[in-house]
Amino acid sequence: MRLSADDASEDELLKHYLSAAVAKAEKYCNQYFTSRILETTFTVTEPFQLSEGTGSVLSVSGFVTDVTQLPTVGQYWSEYVKGIAINRQYPIDYDNLPTYTVRYDFQADPESDVIQAILKIAADMYENRENSTTGTVNRALSLNFQLLLAPYCVVD
Repeated sequence: MRLSADDASEDELLKHYLSAAVAKAEKYCNQYFTSRILETTFTVTEPFQLSEGTGSVLSVSGFVTDVTQLPTVGQYWSEYVKGIAINRQYPIDYDNLPTYTVRYDFQADPESDVIQAILKIAADMYENRENSTTGTVNRALSLNFQLLLAPYCVVD
């Protein structure tokens, strides 16, 4: 976004508004629209499964420390509970199961209407920048933005 090709004085402000618009859209839809590195923590009884858009696994920490152990962690835990694994390092406490954290690369590829909504939010922030500096409360997304983003909202 730029108002004039030869005037770069407000570029930083526009970048800030664009970043804030992305954050607002992500919070509203409860999902990420930009690529980033994420961490997900699993208990040993949960199957190892990452969300769509996941790139490569970068690291693993906790109960499992090696990426090659991830496919067999569930099988190992069931043997551990049965007592097949002789050296138990953790007590079997189902209220406090051991966990492992997977750090991975998330690649976002947002749809064009999501990009359009983000640009509209940033433009709205720029257009109404005087109002936002006088101490007024941050407004909710208008109906126009909600209609564009509604199909991408994730409900837990």
